[in-house]
Amino acid sequence: MKKLIFLALCLAVIGCTQAVITPTVTPDPVNLRVYDSAWNIVSEAAVASRAITSTAAIEAQVREYNAAHTDDQWRVIYGTDEIPVSAAPDAIAYIVASADYSILHQEEVDRADLEARRDAWRLTAEAWSDARGNLVPAVLYVDNIPPAPTVTPAPDPYAIFALYIIDSHSVIVFEEHPSEADYPRRLSDFRLQVELQEAFHPENPYTLITGRLYP
Repeated sequence: MKKLIFLALCLAVIGCTQAVITPTVTPDPVNLRVYDSAWNIVSEAAVASRAITSTAAIEAQVREYNAAHTDDQWRVIYGTDEIPVSAAPDAIAYIVASADYSILHQEEVDRADLEARRDAWRLTAEAWSDARGNLVPAVLYVDNIPPAPTVTPAPDPYAIFALYIIDSHSVIVFEEHPSEADYPRRLSDFRLQVELQEAFHPENPYTLITGRLYP
C-alpha cells in the first residue's frame, strides 16, 4: 500500500514539473525576386507574409534605382517559382530628344534580346543627328515611359512682325503689324523715323521695338 502511495506522489510531482510546450507558428514565407530589364535577378529574399517593413524596404530601394536610371528598370515579383525570360513580357524602348522629349525612335523587342539591343540603342542615342548632320542630344528609355514631349506653340506672326515706336515716356507713337513680305521695308521706314526724331527732337527720343507685342 505504501508503495502505491509513493508511486502516485511521484507521478503527481512529475506531472506538475513537466514543461508545457507551445508550438511556434511560422507564417508562410513569400518568395520575392527583383529583376532588372534584361531579366537578370538582382536580388531575392524569403520574407514572412506579415513582414510589411521588409518588403517596403526592398520596394523603396527599387523605386530609388528606377528614378536614377532611364535605360534599366527593376521590378519586384512575388512568387515561389522563378520566371524564365521566355515567359517575361516584351521590352519597350524609346530614344527621345533631350531638349523636348520628342520621340526619335520607338521599338518593342523580345525580352531575351534586350541586352544586345540595348547596347545598340545606347550607341544610337549618343550619335543621333538631324537631317543636316547636326548632333541631337538624346536619351534612351527602357521599360520606362518618357515624359510627354514639350509642345512649343507656333509663333504668332502678329507678334513676330510687330513694329512699335515709343517716346521717352513709353507711350506708343506708331504701331504697325505688316505682312512678312512688307516687314523689311516697313522696318527700314520705322528706323528712319527714329533717326529723324533724334536729329530734330533730341529732347524726346524715340525707341524702336520689334518682334513682340508691346507692352
